[in-house]
Formats: sequence, C-alpha cells, structure tokens
Amino acid sequence: MNSFEHWKDWDFDGLLIGQPFTLGVHHKTALPGTAREHYIWIGGGAFRQEDISDNWYLQVALRFSLNGSPVGSMLWSDASTNAVTAFPQPNRPILRVKSDGSGSVQPTLRMQAASNGAWFRDNLDIGCFYVPLPADAVEYEVEEGRVSVAAGRRVSIRTGFRIMSF
Repeated sequence: MNSFEHWKDWDFDGLLIGQPFTLGVHHKTALPGTAREHYIWIGGGAFRQEDISDNWYLQVALRFSLNGSPVGSMLWSDASTNAVTAFPQPNRPILRVKSDGSGSVQPTLRMQAASNGAWFRDNLDIGCFYVPLPADAVEYEVEEGRVSVAAGRRVSIRTGFRIMSF
C-alpha cells in the first residue's frame, strides 16, 4: 500500500462579487506503477463560510494516466446552498455533492472556530471513491469556480486529495 496526498487552502476575504476561483490549480502525484486499485478521498469546497448569504462553487476534474496516456477521469463539484441562484452562467450545472451522495446537509468534516462561534459553519465533504484501474499518475485540476463574499467576512476553500494505492 502507498499513500499520497496533496492539499491547498484558499482564503477569500470580502468584498468580492463573483471572483473567479484560481483556474488551473493542479494537485498531482505519481502512483506506484504496479498499483491497480486506488481509494481516493477528494475535496473541493468550503471548510469555512461565515454567513449563509456568501456563495461559492467549485468544479474540478481528476485525471488518471498510465505511461503518459489517459486511462480515466472523474468530475467533482460542490457549492454553497444558494450558489445556483448567485452564479447564473457556470460552464456546467452547479451541483451540491455530499459525500454520502444524498445531497443531505449532514456534515462530514467542518472547521470549528473557538474564537468566533457566531459565524455560519459550512462543511467540506470529502467523498471516498474506489477506482479499480491501472494508473501511474493522477492530476486534479480546478476547471471552474467562483466566490462572492460580503465585506468583513471570509470564505475558506480547500482543494486536493488523498490516495491510497494497492
């Protein structure tokens, strides 16, 4: 078994209206050439949202390759509760994806702020996927995302993954 991870946090402090999220953010790693099974924990979304009226969405692609040739890909997205109305023209429809696939609001991981209990707690869902395919590299790319934050508030987004390969 081999384990790899690559994460990055992005802080957006208001006032921002429809600020594009940094496109082309790459997280990538080599995988063992003999690996044929992968468990992937993938995240792309807010772990801190101080007010429910602030909005964001993120759409990412995870691409697998073997010897430099593509062998598979998957899409991941997440969004704030009101992102669909806040951002009317995304490249693809905005989907709120929960790690259990239900669209429920049950948090799986969320930032706790002991210093300020007043801000609205959003959650970053980290889904786990089983991918049975031969691959020796994986790349995660932010394809699209936007953030709107009111003055004096913050939205913090995390992108990245953890992969266990066998």
